[in-house]
Amino acid sequence: MSVAVAAAPLGAEVATSGLQGVVRSYNGSKGFGFITGEGAFSDVMFSRYELPEDAREVRGNFMESRTVTFSAVIKPDGRAKATVVSIPQEADKPTTGIIKIYSHEHRNGLVQSHSLPGVDVRFRLEDFPSPIHPSAELKGGLVLFESKYLPDGKCVVTKIQFQTHKIAEKYGGMEFDGSKGCGKGWGWGGGFGGGFGGFNGYGGKGWGGACGPWQPMFQKWKGKGDGRGQRRIEDPTKAIWVGGLPAGATYQLLKEHAQSAGLSPLWAEVHNNKVGGTGAIGFKTAEEAHSAIVALNGSVFDGVPLQTDTWQQKQREPS
Repeated sequence: MSVAVAAAPLGAEVATSGLQGVVRSYNGSKGFGFITGEGAFSDVMFSRYELPEDAREVRGNFMESRTVTFSAVIKPDGRAKATVVSIPQEADKPTTGIIKIYSHEHRNGLVQSHSLPGVDVRFRLEDFPSPIHPSAELKGGLVLFESKYLPDGKCVVTKIQFQTHKIAEKYGGMEFDGSKGCGKGWGWGGGFGGGFGGFNGYGGKGWGGACGPWQPMFQKWKGKGDGRGQRRIEDPTKAIWVGGLPAGATYQLLKEHAQSAGLSPLWAEVHNNKVGGTGAIGFKTAEEAHSAIVALNGSVFDGVPLQTDTWQQKQREPS
């Protein structure tokens, strides 16, 4: 790894560039985190303002364990502080981006990302998992996406979502918590097609092929939801019912709560109904689901004790 040290007046902070490390932690709500590097830069603090413009609103676990390149200085107190942080693209991991162009007429557009310099990534409105208002001005919207190259060299998204609930609500008028399903019933690893016609002369033949492995940020799309609110659970013995969820609960937070209890959930979703917040969590085996009922029942989630039960027993109760 080549490291460059910039010249500076005597006594001034000297920036070292060409550094590489791994994000140890990042609090998107507070906007700061820490990078584990090497030598004098083994523990480097950074804030959202050192991130590229298209990555400043990321939340959840997107940044954690990501490899980053950065420049940093050693402060007078001996601590290292980043001055610039970039996020290289990694295979099978979501990338940050900003919508460069959107056509209302053709319902498609282009995304750009600092991780893919010089590349225009094509998307369709239908690629988003939740409905978007037809007249929404999407240009400038911050997104997370995965992409692939077609045989003709064009780059297209395979999955795309807005970076935060607030951004999603701005364009769709609805909370982006995954409780709506994907609206199209896309299956795990299933192919999808459709026209990408009319946009700056691009062809209208569409694209297909299987999606790659899905990452946690996109976990809410997993399964075969029919688009009417709840996913279709093919094996109820591998899912559990969750009750007592507080207002504002999201599928990400529910999944993280299960993980904090030492469980390995495949997915989670939140349903809002007139009786209160309920949800579901899915697991790889029936044994894991049974253990989860025991582990999570009575556990405190955002200050509220949860109720858990088998999915078979609770799924038919009126909402």
